[in-house]
Amino acid sequence: MDQILLREREGLCTQENPPRCTAECPLHVDVKGIVRAIQKKDYKGAYKLYSRSVPFPNILSHICEAPCMHKCLRNELDESILIGELEKYIVLNGRPSGPSKILLPPEKQQSVAVVGAGLSGLTVAKILRLKGYKVTVFEKSKSLGGRLNQYKEEVLPAALRDKAFENLKKMGIEINLEHAIGVQGNLSLEALRERYTAVYIDVATAELDAVVGEQAKPLMIDPLTYEIIEGGVFAGGSLCGDREAYLPVRSISDGKRAANSIDRYFQRVSLTANRVGEGCVETQLFTNIEDETIVQAIYPSDSIKGYTQEEAEAEAERCLLCECLECVKACEYMKHYKGYPKRYFREVYNNLSIVMGIHHANKMINTCSQCGQCAQICPNGADMGLVCKEARNQMVEKGKMPPSAHDFALRDMAFSVSDHFAMMKKPPHQTEIKTLFFPGCQLSASAPEHVEKIYPWLCENLSGGTGLMLDCCGAPALWAGRKDLFDERMTHIKETWLAEDKPKIITACPSCFSVFKEHLPEIEVEMLYTLLDQKNFVGMSGQGIEPQRLAVHDSCSTRLERGLQESVRNLLKRAGHEIVELKYSKDKTTCCGYGGLMMFANREVAKAVIEARVNECSEDYVVYCAMCRDNFTGQNKRTYHLLDLLFAEKSTSYPVAKGPDFSERHENRSRLKRTLLKTIWGECQEEVESKVNLIIKDDVRAIMAERNILIEDLTKVLEHVEETGQKMWNATKETYVAYYRPVSVTYWVEFTRSDEGYHILNTYSHRLEIEV
Repeated sequence: MDQILLREREGLCTQENPPRCTAECPLHVDVKGIVRAIQKKDYKGAYKLYSRSVPFPNILSHICEAPCMHKCLRNELDESILIGELEKYIVLNGRPSGPSKILLPPEKQQSVAVVGAGLSGLTVAKILRLKGYKVTVFEKSKSLGGRLNQYKEEVLPAALRDKAFENLKKMGIEINLEHAIGVQGNLSLEALRERYTAVYIDVATAELDAVVGEQAKPLMIDPLTYEIIEGGVFAGGSLCGDREAYLPVRSISDGKRAANSIDRYFQRVSLTANRVGEGCVETQLFTNIEDETIVQAIYPSDSIKGYTQEEAEAEAERCLLCECLECVKACEYMKHYKGYPKRYFREVYNNLSIVMGIHHANKMINTCSQCGQCAQICPNGADMGLVCKEARNQMVEKGKMPPSAHDFALRDMAFSVSDHFAMMKKPPHQTEIKTLFFPGCQLSASAPEHVEKIYPWLCENLSGGTGLMLDCCGAPALWAGRKDLFDERMTHIKETWLAEDKPKIITACPSCFSVFKEHLPEIEVEMLYTLLDQKNFVGMSGQGIEPQRLAVHDSCSTRLERGLQESVRNLLKRAGHEIVELKYSKDKTTCCGYGGLMMFANREVAKAVIEARVNECSEDYVVYCAMCRDNFTGQNKRTYHLLDLLFAEKSTSYPVAKGPDFSERHENRSRLKRTLLKTIWGECQEEVESKVNLIIKDDVRAIMAERNILIEDLTKVLEHVEETGQKMWNATKETYVAYYRPVSVTYWVEFTRSDEGYHILNTYSHRLEIEV
C-alpha cells in the first residue's frame, strides 16, 4: 500500500473531521470537548479547552456572535445548542481564581509594532509575546479595546475587560496610548518599519489609508497571509475587506492568522504553506441523527447573569457530541480494537512497512472478517475488509505472517478437497449435464441430510441433467492470503467446468456463490434459493415445521445480492412464516464470526460478534448459510437454516440444539459422500477404520472444539503410541501423556487405557518442535 493510496483511503473516513460547530467557528473552538467536560462537571477542564483557542476568553465569552450555532446539527431536530451561553458559564465558573501565572520563553531579537489596540491587534500582540518576540502597541485613543468600549456594562463588564488588558502589561508588552501612526500621527509607517522587524495594522481601530499613506494605494490585504506590503507589513480586523459588521470572533481569528504569518516571516519560512484549515472551513463529518429525540433549548432564567449550574448541565446534555463511528457501532471487531478506519489504515500501513521487528498489527489484520459491512455503512465507502485482505496477501507473500492463525482452517479445506469428500459425478446413465450442483463443504458438514434430498429434487426438476460436485470453493485460502492454494482451487473448478461442457452451477453456499461470481465470472452461477423461488417451491411433502415469526439474518458474503435476499423472503412467506427484519440486514448485514476466518484468528472477537448478533432480537433466526446457523446455535440461539424449514420432515428435529464440531463436520462430509455414492450410483466406498478406539466425554469434546483439535489428530497421536510405545506415565494422576507432530502442529493427549479403548482426559496443541 503506497502513501498515495493510503491517503486516499484515510480521506474516506471522516471521523477526525471537526463537528459543524467547530468547523464554522473561525477559532475552531472545541465545542464538543467543552460540552463533554460540562457533562462531567469539569468546569476547569472546559475553561482550559476554551482558552486554548481563545486568547481573551473572558471577553469573547460575553460578546461572541456564535456563528457555530447556525451550523449546529441540532437545528435539524429542534434548536441549536446555546453554545455562547455555555461558554459564558464556564468562563464565570471554571476560570482559576487568584492571579494568573504567565510563563514566557527567552526573549527573541525580532520585534513587532502593532498599530491599533482592537481585538485583532491585541490578539497579535499577545500571541507573539507568548512566543518570545518583543511587542509594542500603538493606539491613537486613550484606551485599549477599540469597539469593545462601546458594549453596555450588562453585556461586557468594564472590570472584566480591563483586567484582561492589565495582563498584557504584565507580559511585558509595551503599550503607547494616544499615539497615532501615519499621516497625522507621531510616527510614519516607514519609521516603524525601520525600528521594528514587522508591523501589524488593526484596521478595526486604525485607519489603514491614514497609516500607510496615499502612495500605497491601491492596497490589498492577502486573504491567506494578511500581508499588505512585502517585507513585513500585515493588516487585519473584522471590518477589513467586504465585512460590514463588527464581529469580535473574526477579529480574533484575523489576529491569530496574522500572528502565524508574522511568526513564519520571522523564521524565514513560507507564509503560505500548510495553511489549509484556518478560519471557517467545511467539514465532511457524518453524524446519524435518525434515533435522536427532540429536546427544546434551555434558556438562562437570568439573561444577564447567565446559566445556573443545573441549566448549563441540562443544555449540555442536549448536545449530540457529533461524530460518525457508524461502522464501529455495527462492528464488534472495530470496537474491540478501540479505533476507527482512518486509524486502522495507518496501523496496517505501518505494519506493512516494518522490515525487521515485531509486526504488532498482524492479529488485528487477521481478525477482520472482510465481510464488507463497514463499506456499506460508511457514507464514503471506507472498506476495512479490503485493506486487511490486501495486507494479509502482502504479509503472506513476504513471509511475515505467522501461519498459525489460519493453519487449522486450511487443514479443514485440505480435507474437503481430498478423496475423503471431493468428487464429481453425473446422474446415473447420463453422459451430459446442463447444470452442476455444488452444495459447498460447510452445508455438507453441517446438514448433510439436506444435500441428500436437494440433489434428487434438482435431478427431477431440472432438464438436461444435473451433476454433483462435492468440493471446496477455496474461500479459506482466499481469506488466509494464500493465493497459491486459492489459485489451485480456481484452476481445478474451472477445468472441471470446462470438461463438463460449461454447465450452469447451482450452489447452496453464499460464500461459494460470491467466490465464483468474482473470481470465475465466465461461469454462470445461481443460488439454490433463487432457483427454488423461481420454481414456486413451498417445501417437501411431510414438512412438519409450523409457520412462525422469524428474524432473517442475511449472509454477509452475498450482502449485495438483492435478488437472493428477496427470494429468501419469498420462500419464507410462501411457507407461511412472518418475517422480522434485523437492524443490520441485507446490504448492511453483520458477519456471523466465520468470515475471513475470524473465529480461528481471534476467538474472543468472534464470540463477541456472535453474541452481539444473537442478542439483537428475541425471535428465532433463519439463515441461509450453514456456518451462520452453527455459530448462532453454539451461543444457544434458536436458529433455522432455510433448508431446515423447506426440506425437514419432523418439526422436533429443528432447530438443532447445537451444530457439529469440526471432527463431526469431517465425518459428516465423508459419510455424505459414501451415502450418495451408494444410494444414487450404487457404489460402495470402503470406510477406513482406525486402529484405535477413542472414548471422549462431552467436556473434553468442548475443549477440543475450543482448541481446534480434531478426533483424527488424537487418533494419529495414539496410533503413534501403538506403533512406537512412546508415552509418559504421570504417577501422581495415574494417567499417560503422549505427543506427536503429524504436521506443523504438535498434539498432546492425556489418557488412560482399558479394554474398551483410550479414555481421553485432556488435550492441547502448539507449534513448538520437540527435540530429543
